[in-house]
Amino acid sequence: EEEEEEEEQEGITLVTRELIEEWIEGMKKGRTTPTKKMIVAFRDSIKNFEDADAEVVFKVKNQRDFLMLVIGCLKYSIVSFNTQLKRDADDKTVPKINKAWKKLSTQVNFLTRSIIGCLYYLEDAETLKYILKYLEDVIPFFGRFKGYSKRLLKILLSMLGNTDEIVQVRSFMVIHKMATILPYPFLDLTLKGIYYTLFANASKYNETFAKQIEFLKNCAVELYGVDFKSSYQHAYLYIRKLAMSLRESIKSSKPSLVCNWRFIHCLDAFVKMVSTHHDKESALGDLIYPVTRITLGAVKQSLLKSEYMPCTFKFIDLLHSITKQCNIYVPSILFLVELLEKSSVIGRKPSTKYPKLNFNMRTMVRDDEIVCLSFQNECLRLIQLKLAEFLALNSNSISFPEISYLVQRAIKKFKNDCGKVPQIGGEKIPKHTQHNMEFKKLLSALRTQQAYILEKRSSISFAPKDITEVDQFTKDLKEQKGMNSVEKYFVSMHKKVENVSKIKNAKKEAKSQAKKRKRPKNEIQPKAAAPSKKKKIQKSFEKSTASSTKKITVDSFFNDE
Repeated sequence: EEEEEEEEQEGITLVTRELIEEWIEGMKKGRTTPTKKMIVAFRDSIKNFEDADAEVVFKVKNQRDFLMLVIGCLKYSIVSFNTQLKRDADDKTVPKINKAWKKLSTQVNFLTRSIIGCLYYLEDAETLKYILKYLEDVIPFFGRFKGYSKRLLKILLSMLGNTDEIVQVRSFMVIHKMATILPYPFLDLTLKGIYYTLFANASKYNETFAKQIEFLKNCAVELYGVDFKSSYQHAYLYIRKLAMSLRESIKSSKPSLVCNWRFIHCLDAFVKMVSTHHDKESALGDLIYPVTRITLGAVKQSLLKSEYMPCTFKFIDLLHSITKQCNIYVPSILFLVELLEKSSVIGRKPSTKYPKLNFNMRTMVRDDEIVCLSFQNECLRLIQLKLAEFLALNSNSISFPEISYLVQRAIKKFKNDCGKVPQIGGEKIPKHTQHNMEFKKLLSALRTQQAYILEKRSSISFAPKDITEVDQFTKDLKEQKGMNSVEKYFVSMHKKVENVSKIKNAKKEAKSQAKKRKRPKNEIQPKAAAPSKKKKIQKSFEKSTASSTKKITVDSFFNDE
């Protein structure tokens, strides 16, 4: 009580729950004075977090009341602004400049600046969910403050890497609304910002950040579909930069310039972007050819050295996704056949035996791993899977018998070479009995579909130049009920891969739980790690702050003093 009396004598008003409720009732009726006081109290509370000795008019002593103040200010200040500006509640456009706006501009300035400060220092995910939920209604008023809208965009882009999925989604919803509502050139800033956020955070890839990186790519695809004219200009510029990286790799004979996570993720983002928007009335569909050519060039560069074998399969996956979504033929079969004949895959006797390798989270392998049996098994397994996928994607094509001939020839050569000594000299090639059995099943499915297509072709009367009839032939095959033999084989292989991954994840969880149960009671428990000020993925656009700056933590919101 003595402290409260001293603060009242100094001219500082303590903000309590009753006072906030009184302000909210006035804001609902569109009164100016309660709105001013509410916004000033919000501004002063942020000042206290930035500088404890700052001169303020209002002071929030209870942290629970601070949360009530923030949400009440975001939710009801817009109601008051719309009443004073005579705007409809559903009006989502930027307010016009008139006499009423000139009176409110100072209050809106304080509100937008306080929101930016609150989001910058806030770390609690639960509170962020509430603030981002009500922030969408405030976005039209940011249109009159270009500087604040840019700062808000930078903070929201950093939140796309938050570990909480709800915070990620709501941050993207606010960014998407800003891109569609705020005037030019804000959309260009958004397109540039989302790409460079992905570019800055894509240098490393592991199980921890995998979901965040994939979410960033999906956000980029969605934002580049807002305005196709602006999106084409930005996409063309960034695809050109990827092409320049590929050209430099070819000139210097350095596959590492394209065989890295940053190049792979950026290229994957544009593959998804072009594939998603290719069938719409947009110019992005014209970028299918350069994206495909860059991917083909990247595959060739990754084949120069066996250590970049994981990248080879990742680039082939991109080619198959283009074929699947854009319905165009991409000759990835040439690279798969070359891989099947590669000496590091079948021609060298394994000298060591390592545990099973997994290429999902790797871009390269070590020299001592290349000669091991697990490397050869993983390569052959992926070659079988990608061959089956390629054949399944083209199994309804009228030219399937000609396409499959190269695969038949390569598999026969592989079976004949296994278990023999090369004519050039060297060690005996392993038999690869298990892989030969899988190739035998693939050949059986391939020949069945090949005979079916040849039978259908025997009754046609049009020539290859009749493109309309050729497309109709393929369409009729796709519309038939059930899957063909090649598609069935690919689905069965894909299910096996999914089952293996599920078993591995289950074993990891069981081991982690077993370790927790076996921990001795007398064992000293490790100290909890201090919460990091910012996650690595959230530092793309944020400026470094002084170490003495206060932070709003989880406890400060939900625990009373």
